[in-house]
Amino acid sequence: MATYQYPTYDSLLQQMITDYSNLVPAPDTAVGSPVWIQCSVIAQAIWGLYVYQSNGLQMAFPDSATGNFLDRWGSVFGIPRMNGELDTAYSTRMCGILQQPPAGGNAQDYINWALIACGVSNPTPANLPETFLPAQVNTSAGTPASAIILGGITNPVGWVTGDPITFTSTGSLPGGLTTGTYYSGIRSYDGQYYFNIFTDSGLTNEVTITSKGTGIHKVQHASQGPTDPNSFYVVDAQICTPNSTSNASPPGSVYIWLEPNNESILSVSNVYFPATYTLQTLVTNYINTRRPITANRNTVFCETIDTYNMQITVSPVTTNIGLISSDIENYMSNLVVGERLYGAQLLSVCLVDGATTATFNYIAGPDGTFSTTGGFDGTYFQPVAGHVTRLGTLTITPENI
Repeated sequence: MATYQYPTYDSLLQQMITDYSNLVPAPDTAVGSPVWIQCSVIAQAIWGLYVYQSNGLQMAFPDSATGNFLDRWGSVFGIPRMNGELDTAYSTRMCGILQQPPAGGNAQDYINWALIACGVSNPTPANLPETFLPAQVNTSAGTPASAIILGGITNPVGWVTGDPITFTSTGSLPGGLTTGTYYSGIRSYDGQYYFNIFTDSGLTNEVTITSKGTGIHKVQHASQGPTDPNSFYVVDAQICTPNSTSNASPPGSVYIWLEPNNESILSVSNVYFPATYTLQTLVTNYINTRRPITANRNTVFCETIDTYNMQITVSPVTTNIGLISSDIENYMSNLVVGERLYGAQLLSVCLVDGATTATFNYIAGPDGTFSTTGGFDGTYFQPVAGHVTRLGTLTITPENI
């Protein structure tokens, strides 16, 4: 709260007596003299105006207002005084509410939150090491023998068998492993997930784990390494607020689908597949601290890609096939989650790029079924919730008519 500074009565009186003395030679300024009485009356009047002005300024702001003026501020902001609440407590509570950012919660808010949590200016590293504890290390000769149990670890789900990996620890590594050595691994399941360690990429020389080690252990995919230049972030997001009152989608449900800058990470065969979990977690945690309290079911996914293969016949034979292919790919790569794929738009691209005629031979959807010309021209494919349409293979055949 700012304080309005104004002169005291004594300073005003002294200033007036000094000014009077500068105008009249050797005046009588003793206390009780006519000059002193005149200056005193005027100084008190001016000082009273300063006090009145200061009180008015205090009432002009909610952090310094009192009494009825503070109640007026509460009425303006919709924050009424509670029964028996004193001015100081009421003002503190009101200012605390006003200074708290609004929860928001409209569709654009969720999109903005996703882009802030992990957008282009705040990317996440591509290849984060995964943590496991000594309790997750198996040293018994069971099935499989001497394997690290990866219960609860999701990162290795995308690692290709035989890929190089390294281990570090805040304490001592499990017996049989050394820091700085490149190993290979294979993930298997036998009632729970295991991760067997080998000294060679051919997976013939398995490491025997003799102890659990101490501290916190980390396993890192070593083909990229901790200095991997790649990083991932969210370039777009779409939301859905179901109207259903079923248990699956109760009121307050919000589904958010993320589009990463590199969609190849969405494939489980890609070593970066674990980055999808990181993106989802970062966005979820960010939204949960800002969402309205009633929106208590926020589910964040990365988009699912539906690939369409197609063949188009165009004429004349001199049509620029490369330009058409590039423009169709660009068009489909810019479709967002849930956006329809219009056949007419694809054919329009061909015509804009110089073709005089353009027809579909076939469209093969993600389920492998084929749509003939009659089933696609002039209509559209509608992806299901959370899915986005992308181009698979495109064959353009030129012909003369």
